[in-house]
Amino acid sequence: MIKNFKSIICIAPDTENSAFDIEMLQNGLFLCPVCSMPIAPDEKKLGSYPCPNCSALVFYPSMMKGYVLYAPLGYGGLGRVFLAMKCAEPGKKYAVKISNNVFTGETHALKTLLKEAETGLRLGRHPNIVEVLDVNTFNNVVFVVFPLIEGMRLDRIISLTGMLSERKALHIIMQ
Repeated sequence: MIKNFKSIICIAPDTENSAFDIEMLQNGLFLCPVCSMPIAPDEKKLGSYPCPNCSALVFYPSMMKGYVLYAPLGYGGLGRVFLAMKCAEPGKKYAVKISNNVFTGETHALKTLLKEAETGLRLGRHPNIVEVLDVNTFNNVVFVVFPLIEGMRLDRIISLTGMLSERKALHIIMQ
């Protein structure tokens, strides 16, 4: 189980240095975002750990079948989503969703993620549904890959602006 998920310090998710980050990780190192010292992941599980140099809590990137998960984007009742890149396509961003069963051991989340992925693959491309690009496993972890959609999550929009107007809510729902 991964603890302290909310208090993670992330590697900067900019794409300028992403190829360098991937190359470093493939060579067994990444930079602490606080002190900039190289860190060797030492086979740590996906999650956050203290930097051996400055003790800051750092998200350790993880490689999963050609994808590098390098920053958490969000979490919910069924899964956690990470910013990722494909080693073969540095600079192109993806969202990778992992079922909460990896973190909690609870099986309902895994079944729901698989059903979501199957439905997404069956539906294919649709202008108002994020496309499922890949469903895969790595070390008994099921993950689903989506293209990264830039923008603000609905819950953040509501928390910043307050209740949505009837017109705006209707526009979102109709999509």
